[in-house]
Amino acid sequence: MQISIRHQPPEVHHERKQSLLLISPRSPRFQTAKIAVSVKPLFFILLVAGLAFAGLNLVSDVEETNMPVTSYLPFFLLGLALLIALGFEFVNGFHDTANAVATVIYTHSLTPGVAVVWSGFCNFLGVLLSSGVVAFGIISLLPVELILQASSGSGFAMVYALLFSAIIWKPGHLVFRAAVVVVPYADRLDHRRRRCQCDAARTQRSERG
Repeated sequence: MQISIRHQPPEVHHERKQSLLLISPRSPRFQTAKIAVSVKPLFFILLVAGLAFAGLNLVSDVEETNMPVTSYLPFFLLGLALLIALGFEFVNGFHDTANAVATVIYTHSLTPGVAVVWSGFCNFLGVLLSSGVVAFGIISLLPVELILQASSGSGFAMVYALLFSAIIWKPGHLVFRAAVVVVPYADRLDHRRRRCQCDAARTQRSERG
């Protein structure tokens, strides 16, 4: 037996209406999903093109040295370092992008998809137009003997230590900064628990008295 929509409770009718609004082609969520699906192939194409560009430049730089290749281990370690650096960029990206787009998304100035695209474009411009002062400042803090022997085992250890410490720093920074926000709520819950215990003890004393 079918039930007519008119005879359904108001809550059920409201939920059906909300679900229809969410899957409507004009809804913001539908538009965001549509943009994400259309941008995904372009993202992978640009990623493969960037990796190919880096690989070709690396091969050309090695050929210009006119030195025979005796071992492929340094190339493997260099490629692994580049992949770790790409992972750092991913971790750093979702950290900085969230801070960059929070205001425009909260105020509904831009949709989430458009805001993230604008954030990535502006970060890309920042990389192109940056002067490298911060990078050279960090290099000046490193030991000189390790910089001069960057192709040795100690040099590779230094590079990996820098990359892993930067990757660990970002999530750790989020966790410990979030703890500053969570501590007041935990204290409030504990205060509420202590107050309930005091009320229960007061009730028991009044019943005994």
